[in-house]
Amino acid sequence: MDLNLKLLAGAMVAIVVFAGYSAVTAQDSNDYTMIDSTDSIKAGLTVDIVTKSPTGESYQKAIVQSVDGNDVTFNYDSGMKTVSTVYLNYYYPGLAIDFDYTDDSSIPSGVSVDFDGDKTYVINGSYTDPSDTVWSFDQVIIIFDGVDVYNVSGKYTTYMQSAGIEMTTTYLLSTSGEDVILNGEAKITANVTRAKDAFYGQVLRHYDPTTFEEYQTTEKTCRFGGLDVTVYTVNGTYSDVTYKDLDVFVYNNYMLKIDGYEVAEGNAGHTYLITKIYYQDLA
Repeated sequence: MDLNLKLLAGAMVAIVVFAGYSAVTAQDSNDYTMIDSTDSIKAGLTVDIVTKSPTGESYQKAIVQSVDGNDVTFNYDSGMKTVSTVYLNYYYPGLAIDFDYTDDSSIPSGVSVDFDGDKTYVINGSYTDPSDTVWSFDQVIIIFDGVDVYNVSGKYTTYMQSAGIEMTTTYLLSTSGEDVILNGEAKITANVTRAKDAFYGQVLRHYDPTTFEEYQTTEKTCRFGGLDVTVYTVNGTYSDVTYKDLDVFVYNNYMLKIDGYEVAEGNAGHTYLITKIYYQDLA
């Protein structure tokens, strides 16, 4: 798994909307020292995080709407795009799609499966599963011979809502050799109330030392954004992921910045994480 996907898996939310604030203001007013005091948590406080790697990208924005005593109410909007691969048999009946599309008695109401008599199943329609997740299928075509899956294509979407959080994930499917290529895009929106002392822990990305434990890592301290931070520089290859001069800026176990080069899943390029903390006018 590449760094971007690890960050996404470890984050509760990831961001989305750039509209509605001034990028110039965000850059000029960025102040990491606010992390040290809950007094900084006021209406308009914004934490904005962008990540990108060779196989995906994510965006996260949290905006404080109000503070009432020790309670902080904030919005977050988030989104991520990833490209990943799975084996064809991931789409074996009942696995990735949690009903047996080869068995008429297993197909839920609202979903149609057309079988052309030559190992090809075409799935359309929508249904709600037992966990209240809504699945919507748009011409998902699976070639399955009763033993193995040979080809997958099409699009499907999942939607879930719980405790004020909504998440929509869309997958575009294609086949390359023995793999299914998943182009995934997820969007999350939420309105959340948390205790003041939990706010930064909710919206900043946490540093997990085990992420890089199999790599060559050096560390140093430097001044960054008004803080004394630890910079971990990562090099080496492990499990088909290579990092070259990847700098990870960490303060109080929060990752404020990542910058370097990565090779993952045959894709190579610049990897980064950028954190911005600033105030904006909510009017």
